[in-house]
Amino acid sequence: MSSLRLSACTALAMLAFSSNSLLCRLALKQTAIDAASFTTVHILSGALASALGYVIWYRVLREMSAITASTVQLSAPVIAAVGGIILLDEALSVNLLIASALILGGIALVLRKNKT
Repeated sequence: MSSLRLSACTALAMLAFSSNSLLCRLALKQTAIDAASFTTVHILSGALASALGYVIWYRVLREMSAITASTVQLSAPVIAAVGGIILLDEALSVNLLIASALILGGIALVLRKNKT
């Protein structure tokens, strides 16, 4: 599997994992949602998003070393935050930019060192 395809599949898997949180937050954005509806959305989105995420992740995992796989998983909070900005109109703050840069920079350092 090419490096670009591997990265794309990994990002898709991480997006699937984080989509559960995004869908639940989207449901809560409407203040009129009742507890039963919220619970249904939460369970269904969790089941579907997790199933999709695990299918993709375990397909990609065969192509990665243990160090790469464990390091790449650390990108999930950044992907979730970007999804929140795009889908939920959350604010893009300086703290988020700094934290994301630190996370992605750390991932890049580990992956770069892992190649050498």
